[in-house]
Amino acid sequence: MKCKLLILTLLSISLNTFGQNLDTTRNYVKTGINYAFFGSGDVSGTALYAEYTHYINKYFGITPKVNFGNAYRKNTDFYEVEINQVTIKSVSLSANYKPMPLRFSNLSFGFGGLISVFDNTYIFKTFSAPENISVQSYSEIQFGLLGSLKLDVIEEERFNIGLNAELLTTFYGKYLEATSYQYGAYFAFKIQ
Repeated sequence: MKCKLLILTLLSISLNTFGQNLDTTRNYVKTGINYAFFGSGDVSGTALYAEYTHYINKYFGITPKVNFGNAYRKNTDFYEVEINQVTIKSVSLSANYKPMPLRFSNLSFGFGGLISVFDNTYIFKTFSAPENISVQSYSEIQFGLLGSLKLDVIEEERFNIGLNAELLTTFYGKYLEATSYQYGAYFAFKIQ
């Protein structure tokens, strides 16, 4: 609790300090597709997302985001086939930070909170008895943190095209574990 209060206090002080230097900035609506690795990286697939970034000033912005990912893995050995399908649906709220908006306006970092629904399905089938199929499925709601790095590659008057990398994490007891690593491309519409 003390750590959360400290982080919120530092974020508030930073926003107020840099908020004095107002600038005419644009807000963005971004849609993108990522290649996603789940768990230890052995389950991979695609993730789609949509986000809106509202810049408070030229340094800081607030970004709500919706993310949907689906991944698949199939293991085959001599005795059985194991199929693992992972689906993640998440909503996040993060703070965007542009460290050098005059020199590198195309670079931004994001950090925030994440709520996700994680669905995991395992299907087992043995070659000795192919009619016996075992299905195990579970679903859980997870809370975690989101970190991102975005780089605008093409900047035009009304839109941007860029690259991003993200790390989605989850709290498990006292520990923070990586749930998904994602990288991909986005298309951003600029709005006033």
